[in-house]
Amino acid sequence: MYQDEDVLLALEFVSRSHDDEHFIKLREFVDKHATMPYGHKLLGDVLFHKGKLIEAESHYRVAMDLDKNNVFFAFDLGNVLYYQSRMLEALNCLLKVIKMDPEFSAAHYRIGLAYHHLGQYEKAAAHFRKCATLTPDYEMVHYHLGVVYARMGKNDEAIREFSHHLDADLRDAATRAHLDALFQKRAKELCSEVTLEKV
Repeated sequence: MYQDEDVLLALEFVSRSHDDEHFIKLREFVDKHATMPYGHKLLGDVLFHKGKLIEAESHYRVAMDLDKNNVFFAFDLGNVLYYQSRMLEALNCLLKVIKMDPEFSAAHYRIGLAYHHLGQYEKAAAHFRKCATLTPDYEMVHYHLGVVYARMGKNDEAIREFSHHLDADLRDAATRAHLDALFQKRAKELCSEVTLEKV
């Protein structure tokens, strides 16, 4: 279906405005043009940023129904499900995203987070590593990879990932706290090994 580019640009401008008047105009436009998937996507984005997750989800679902093969609509739906803590539904949706586009880095990252919340650390690590390969400059993936490695007891790998993240942001208190805990754990292990050798 052809969509007028000027209309789409106007819609995008309106969706980025935090003005309630613009929001009302966007909603009216979407009501009048109910078969335009991108309008539903933009309205979903605005609602998402306003914290109206259930309403955002309904517009993302309409966008998906109108354009089932749009990877961005599928990602938006998976993302809003994730933020509602509906991890299994989010995973199902996000795994479809990477079937459509195996190199969709943000989807791998969000899948990693969902698996982490579900306690499936090996799967989380695999998707975080894929995200890090696709977007090496995305530092948060190294932080979360460090968290997952620490949970798995892979302390050297965790230290490597936290150190990588800390190289990019020396002010990151959470990363420093994780590193301190890992170094203390390593020191205790070394002390107990030395004590055992003496006995």
